[in-house]
This record gives sequence, structure tokens and C-alpha cells, in this order.
Amino acid sequence: MSVSYIKAVETENFEEFKLAREQFGFILNELISVDKAYSEHGDIEFFLDEEGNELIRRMLQGYLLLLALINQNARFYPTFSAHIK
Repeated sequence: MSVSYIKAVETENFEEFKLAREQFGFILNELISVDKAYSEHGDIEFFLDEEGNELIRRMLQGYLLLLALINQNARFYPTFSAHIK
């Protein structure tokens, strides 16, 4: 496992990305399930297309929530908000 993956999974203190982490966990659990083990290649691709798009949507929503919080609190955290923008 890459260090980037491990750090991303361990950032549970970023509540804005909670739904994205749940979706990622759902996808992984489905991929290792017995049902998916006997699925056709095309069915797996369809699953990843559908659920992967949902993951991307949730990640974007988390990012937008984080930006909103940073912008809202920029006067309190000027150094951090400068790195984000």
C-alpha cells in the first residue's frame, strides 16, 4: 500500500470527507465480496463506473465543504487558508 493511500485513509479528522470514505469502503467491500468474485468483467466495470462516479461526487462535495469552512474561518487561520488557495 502506498504512503499516500495510508495517509488519506487516516485523515478521519476531516469530517467533510466522511461520506467519501464510506463510499470508498463500500466499493472495496463489494470488490472483495463473494458475489463480485464470480461477476463478469463487464459487470465489475459497470459497478465501478456507477459507484466510482458517486465516490468522485462525494469527494468533490467534501472538498467544497472544506473550502467553505476555510473561507469562513480565514481570518482565524490565514496561513492555512493561503496554502489551500
